[in-house]
Amino acid sequence: MTTFIIIGLALFLAIVLYRVKELSTREEELENQIGKLNRDIWDLQSENLSIRSKIAEANDRAKTWELHAKDLIEQKNVKSTRGKSNN
Repeated sequence: MTTFIIIGLALFLAIVLYRVKELSTREEELENQIGKLNRDIWDLQSENLSIRSKIAEANDRAKTWELHAKDLIEQKNVKSTRGKSNN
């Protein structure tokens, strides 16, 4: 009877150790996936910042051209006003 208990416990322990090994392997796989996902997130955030920077540059250039156009329109209006007053 004692032999059966010992064999049963040994079998149970072997199964538990096998499952622990499987879980440990799965944990390593998940850690690797998390690491890859973290790198992907970092890359996407960097790309996002780069795109935002380009958008800000484009907005600045557009604003500069808008201000330049307003200045030209203002100069044209001033010249046309002067031309009318001289006639």
